[in-house]
Amino acid sequence: MAKTPVKKTEKNSAPEIQDETGTQLKELFVNSLQDILWAEKHLTKALPKMAKAATSPELVEAFETHLEQTQEHIVRLEKVFAILEERPVAKICDAMK
Repeated sequence: MAKTPVKKTEKNSAPEIQDETGTQLKELFVNSLQDILWAEKHLTKALPKMAKAATSPELVEAFETHLEQTQEHIVRLEKVFAILEERPVAKICDAMK
């Protein structure tokens, strides 16, 4: 199988893959990122409710820590979207829902 040429456009940017398969793979990747972004944003709404309902101080702390980590994940995902030159749009994923 012949390799498809990959051209880097600039530092920290996604490689340009010059065939239909590469385009399809990028679309699949972006769709997956959109699903993950939705799940992470959904968690930022659910975790405070879970912390409020928790009866154990340790559990409250764990939910709060998880919320901070989830917010960091969202920032990282937004950076990935920027590198790919895509808008960070969350897409509902029924499997993750």
